[in-house]
Amino acid sequence: MDPLQAMIIPESQKKFMSQLAHDFRAAISYVSFYPINSSFVTQAIQKLHKDLQKVLHAVNPLYIHVQEDKLYANDYLLSPLDDLLSLFKDQDLQGVEITKDISLSELTAWLQVITF
Repeated sequence: MDPLQAMIIPESQKKFMSQLAHDFRAAISYVSFYPINSSFVTQAIQKLHKDLQKVLHAVNPLYIHVQEDKLYANDYLLSPLDDLLSLFKDQDLQGVEITKDISLSELTAWLQVITF
């Protein structure tokens, strides 16, 4: 993905990016190991969705993509987020576009697809 096509993450949103990376790690971990209706999974995905909405309020869409064996959200390096990077590589995904209208059920379904 050409990083020039993606909106730059504003300084005011960069503080949320480490939290977003943490939320992705937690959601991926729980979706991978627990039933989708488990409270662990539900809470982790809800938290991820909530924090995604915070970022998407200022930056829409958000492109999570692989560039030079690293994972980025638009122009921001999501490091360390090796588990999501590994899933992208395993699934041969170059990236995903997330828009502010993503629903909780869509996010849940996407996480299920990429973790299995």
